[in-house]
Amino acid sequence: MGSTRIGAVGFCWGGWAILRAASWDSKDAFCCGVVAHPAIQNQMLQRHGPNVDDMFRQVRMPILLCTAWNDPASCRESGYLFKLLLENNGKGARSKAALFPRQAHGFANRADVRDPKNKVDVDRFMRMTVLFLKDHINAHGDEDVQPAKL
Repeated sequence: MGSTRIGAVGFCWGGWAILRAASWDSKDAFCCGVVAHPAIQNQMLQRHGPNVDDMFRQVRMPILLCTAWNDPASCRESGYLFKLLLENNGKGARSKAALFPRQAHGFANRADVRDPKNKVDVDRFMRMTVLFLKDHINAHGDEDVQPAKL
């Protein structure tokens, strides 16, 4: 269908996989990533890659990092790992972070959306995800696409 750019979304340990792949020099295998409630401190996952600080320093694309109240504070907008993304001289500098303070780890794909509070937050996560992916996937294609306001 002519697609030349793709984005990736990962939840929990899948977020670690997105960050790990985003740190490779992979010639733009994908152009951006969304990570919800990252499992960056999982010992099993850390045995299969660099230490977490180095991984965040080496990210080569924009990442939307969404955390719940009980996810590592280091991944929040004020956290040192998120700051490593922003300080990166590469494409990670266009990363964004969002905190969902009413939600617990796993909310984005496991919250009971029959609860109105959960529905509001899951809807917000989905909107942010779609807009972030659209912004970065279309970044070099459609001139008429305007940056989204997250």
